[in-house]
Amino acid sequence: MSNSALSCKRLVSPNRNSPRNHKIDTITIHCVVGQMGVDR
Repeated sequence: MSNSALSCKRLVSPNRNSPRNHKIDTITIHCVVGQMGVDR
């Protein structure tokens, strides 16, 4: 997550683990098509 001046909202997932309890071993590439905001 970045702290961008272009964003006015921060929505943290309830599935977030902080601090991370294991190393990253898988990356999943995905694409979302459409114009929507964080509220939807």
